[in-house]
Amino acid sequence: MTKSVFDFIRIIPREATFLDRKSGVRGEIFYDRDANTLRLFDGGDSQGGVALARSDLNNISNSDFLSKAEAAGVGSAGGGSGEITIAADDSTQQIIGAGEVFSILGGDGISTSTDAEGALTVTNTNNAFSTITVAGQDNIVADTLADTLTIAAGTNIILETDATTDTITISASAGASTNSFATIAVSGQSSVIADSATDTLTLVAGSGISLTTNSVSDEVTITSTISGATTFQALNDATASGLTIDKIYLPAITMLNVTNNGATSYRFDQYGSTDNPTVYAINRTTIAFNLDVSGHPFYIQDGTGTQYDEGVIHVTTSGTVTTGAAAQGNTSGTVYWKIPSDISGGYRYQCGVHAAMVGNISIKDFVAV
Repeated sequence: MTKSVFDFIRIIPREATFLDRKSGVRGEIFYDRDANTLRLFDGGDSQGGVALARSDLNNISNSDFLSKAEAAGVGSAGGGSGEITIAADDSTQQIIGAGEVFSILGGDGISTSTDAEGALTVTNTNNAFSTITVAGQDNIVADTLADTLTIAAGTNIILETDATTDTITISASAGASTNSFATIAVSGQSSVIADSATDTLTLVAGSGISLTTNSVSDEVTITSTISGATTFQALNDATASGLTIDKIYLPAITMLNVTNNGATSYRFDQYGSTDNPTVYAINRTTIAFNLDVSGHPFYIQDGTGTQYDEGVIHVTTSGTVTTGAAAQGNTSGTVYWKIPSDISGGYRYQCGVHAAMVGNISIKDFVAV
């Protein structure tokens, strides 16, 4: 019996809309001309049959893929969508979508590489240290990435390392001198004694004192916060008594408070209300005139009416001192006259403006007194 050989089999093509409504009989096959694939029917009640997937899967819908992914536990219903979220040290987050490439790039001093098996290698390309500086010593400079810093113990120093905690302990050996103070003594006060090697000395600012520390220069600055008097007049005692510096500039045998009676005369407190009285003085001593004679400049003259400047000193209430001719003709402050030892007899005081304001100064010889 001869068997027939077929060169091809023709399967009836139909539109997708037709096949979607058809139930078909068991084993029936149609060509879906819209999806360019085959549909198989099993004779059941379901319509549309079963579509055979193409090799490029172009005829499989996204919803079908999603259903399969969800069933496998990788779709959205199973807790995954193919996306990943990455977070950085600065708390920012980025989402890497499904199908996108997550790249790991090296920053400064870091390089990355991968191999054929997908292993990722991250390498530090920086030196562990570049330069270590010690005051007064040569710098320690790293020569290579693998360079090693060695810490050596000096005299009376013990070094201990702990590889587990990455700790170096530096201790003073027995007999080592730390040049620290065990006791700080303050005259009239109890001594401050260190209770242990780690005890701390605390400086406390008292009333009117401020303390400032500088951790860089290891300095403590002690400053008074009380503003002291900068002039004699600012002293409390001077203010209370009305005393000015001119009143105590020189020791004098007497100080006469000088006023004026109009433009006719001078008056001196120790001589009462007498106008232009004769003032008595002793050579080799100092006599003082406290002037309050506004408009009546006060001069010391010899018996002929010639200005006499030797030994004459003027001090203003603020402490300005002039001598000789510059000390004459003042109306305030104090005039000191250090009477020379070689003069005696008649001298006088005179107003520089009013001729009537004139009186005698009778000088006695100290030896004859």
